[in-house]
Amino acid sequence: MVNKIFGGRYRIAEKIGMGGMAEVYKAFDTTLDRTVAVKVLHPQFAAEEDFVARFRREAQAAANLSQPNIVNVYDWGSEQGTYYIVMEYLVGRNLKQIINEEGPLPPNAAIDIARQVAAALHVAHKHGIVHRDIKPHNIVITDEGEVKVTDFGIARSSASNVTQTGAILGTAQYISPEQAKGDEVGAASDIYSLGIVIYEMLAGKVPFNGDSPVAVALKQIQEKPIPLSDLNKNIPADLETIVAKTMAKNPAARYQSAAELRDDLGRAAEGLPVLAYSDGSSESEMTVVMPRPVPPERRKETTEKHPWRIAAFILALLLLFAGSAWATNYFMSRAARNEVPSLTGKTLAEAQDLAAKNKLKVEAGGKIFDDNTAAGHIVDQTPAAGEKLPAGGIISVRLSKGRQLVTVPDLNDKFQNEAMRTISNLGLRVGDITRDYNDRVGEDYVISSEPPANGKVAKGTYINLLVSRGPRPLKVPLLIGKTAAEARSTLASLGLVIHADEANDPEVEAGRVISQDPAQGVPINRGESVTVTVSKGPLTVNVPSVVGLDEASAKTTLQDAGFNVQLKAGVSGPDLIGKVVTQKPEADASAKKGATVTIWIGSTPDGP
Repeated sequence: MVNKIFGGRYRIAEKIGMGGMAEVYKAFDTTLDRTVAVKVLHPQFAAEEDFVARFRREAQAAANLSQPNIVNVYDWGSEQGTYYIVMEYLVGRNLKQIINEEGPLPPNAAIDIARQVAAALHVAHKHGIVHRDIKPHNIVITDEGEVKVTDFGIARSSASNVTQTGAILGTAQYISPEQAKGDEVGAASDIYSLGIVIYEMLAGKVPFNGDSPVAVALKQIQEKPIPLSDLNKNIPADLETIVAKTMAKNPAARYQSAAELRDDLGRAAEGLPVLAYSDGSSESEMTVVMPRPVPPERRKETTEKHPWRIAAFILALLLLFAGSAWATNYFMSRAARNEVPSLTGKTLAEAQDLAAKNKLKVEAGGKIFDDNTAAGHIVDQTPAAGEKLPAGGIISVRLSKGRQLVTVPDLNDKFQNEAMRTISNLGLRVGDITRDYNDRVGEDYVISSEPPANGKVAKGTYINLLVSRGPRPLKVPLLIGKTAAEARSTLASLGLVIHADEANDPEVEAGRVISQDPAQGVPINRGESVTVTVSKGPLTVNVPSVVGLDEASAKTTLQDAGFNVQLKAGVSGPDLIGKVVTQKPEADASAKKGATVTIWIGSTPDGP
């Protein structure tokens, strides 16, 4: 694909991603002089009408959406049977990468990202577009901190009936219960998926996992997630309630629009009462609702006609008693809780010994990079130190993998801006940028970097760049007085080009340089030209004939021709007295302009 051109203007540079339906390439728009992303449908799908229709639908749907948090789609088309979409080129990390690298996000950061995603979904839903694949992989945080929702690859208009291939679309960990069942989906499905994304941002892991997509899909339909407060005690209760409402199994119990979710998240960020409590819907699926009493006069009729109601009533009672028993055990167990010790900074073995003294257990919940904690030591713990747990309770800890080391990339000969993006994308920092002349490396391209390429450094390390200012400027040499051949040789040795003109000069020998442009000492770059004027020697003209003219006429004629005149007396006959008897140079002889012509004026031996 590299260097292939789509639509006569989009030149492919390199592959930057691949999905189930398409590959994504970095490209250059030669018409508008900008970098773009080009999404190309896999060849095996290009012949399948359903897939092509879905691909076209993505372009048409996304191109009509204008919102700061939705990736811009610029163009789309096909090239010799290959279908492509041209979109905004984003520099940054997707949300999945951020969670994997940094773990749970602070509540305020999670709220900010979720609000922007909800704002994007609100606009899409207003246009009748359901994304159908909201997940952290499709949410990009740019280097400027912008949140962008991308990949409408399985989005479709709510009015569209194109393709039922693959009833369950998207990733199983993020699909809604109705998607898992293969039912018709709407805006509420995107809201559920966004709820799972918020859960993952706060907990550092998805609520449902399993050995297969089918197993995960069943959990989406049947199971409730572990409460966020059990995983992270720092999550505000209002925020936990908002997440519970977005993840209600019944679509009617969720927020009825992405705008409602966005606004409630805003209230949570400002510490205002949230509306998730207003209709009790966030708890509706956790509450056992008793059937209404049946009037005496209808009990017999009800018993005969609707025997299932009796069964429901008995079941409700059993559930109520079971709930009471569970509550009794729960509150009794809370009475005998042991204090959680501080385990941060300790090894797993040390933590287990310390916890055992308090009749508690320690479970390693994973490893993360941490600049301030030695490898193999505990970074954080849940619950926090000072909390209470019953005997045998489990403290979940995360161990440090030490400082995260990154391989310094080879930045030599890369364009400065591209090198800076590469540094940032690896979690490194751009250090000092020094510029110097270089005859080998073009202007604004990297000459070298420090630390050098392929070395291992910690994330956050500053990478210094030496950037070329282009070839060192030359100074024009003195060429005046040199022969044309000497001037040409001098300029060629400096990588300069000569452009020669010719002119007459009475003072300069033919073949030598009279003047030059630029002048001596002026800065110039290799490959540029210097214009020189080479002398053709003095200008010559034919001497006019003045023999027989009177003195005044002869002088005027010669001076008009560009000559100086010298007078001398000459002996002549009576007819030529006062007139030119002879001249030197002779008539029609070639002479330099400005030369002297001597004329003899006729006279008698005794005088004129």
